[in-house]
Amino acid sequence: MNINYDFLPQGASVTVHEHHFSFTFNDGTIKKWQKDNSIIVDTGNKLQPGIIDHHQPGSENSCVASIIANDHKKEYVKHLIGKETVNIITHLVPDLDAIASCYFVKKIIKGAEMTEEDKLLAQYVNDVDSGKLTMDPEYPLSIASVINAIVEKAKLE
Repeated sequence: MNINYDFLPQGASVTVHEHHFSFTFNDGTIKKWQKDNSIIVDTGNKLQPGIIDHHQPGSENSCVASIIANDHKKEYVKHLIGKETVNIITHLVPDLDAIASCYFVKKIIKGAEMTEEDKLLAQYVNDVDSGKLTMDPEYPLSIASVINAIVEKAKLE
């Protein structure tokens, strides 16, 4: 299986067409992805099969990683199972939710089931994404702090 990654601006609104998704950049450039082998996570401004953005009515208390990890029917991802090539699209400078979402999508399309550890990870990501967790100065290292350090370093380069 080939997995291609692509990136959009955070908060991007994706247009849904009959057979593809598209996004128009500020300079007028249009990017398109076939619906049958693509998924857009943590951006896209929609919550439907193929586009999972938690900033939608009814999903305000969930991050994208937790939506995917707890989607027992695989409603948002099942169209990708068995595809030879899959496009996973997320936002530029991915945060912990975007990274975990890509991981969970990849796991599902490779035929693996969500484990209890995956669900714990998804809950952790949700707590970080919603601002429920704060950094403990006595123990400053966490998954989220390491990801944030890498992202901040990448911005400087």
